[in-house]
Amino acid sequence: MSKPNLEEVHRQVVTSGKAFVRIVEGTSVLLDEIGVFWTERLFLRFIRTFYRRRLRSIIAYLPPEISGEILAMAETLQSFPSTGFSSN
Repeated sequence: MSKPNLEEVHRQVVTSGKAFVRIVEGTSVLLDEIGVFWTERLFLRFIRTFYRRRLRSIIAYLPPEISGEILAMAETLQSFPSTGFSSN
């Protein structure tokens, strides 16, 4: 089995990161703007927290140009705490 090239890895990481952003934003919309049952609220909070942490962990290890590409997907940066995200 051949190793994936750098462009393929870059594409996979960016695609995953953008999907994580969508999950965080989607759960935020459901929690903030749409009435849900308490069980759904609990589940959505868990999912949002999990994917925020996962997103933070991948962004921490990526070069700024790749992490910036992922974070550019976010409509608003209010979904993400300012700590831990840097474009430097």
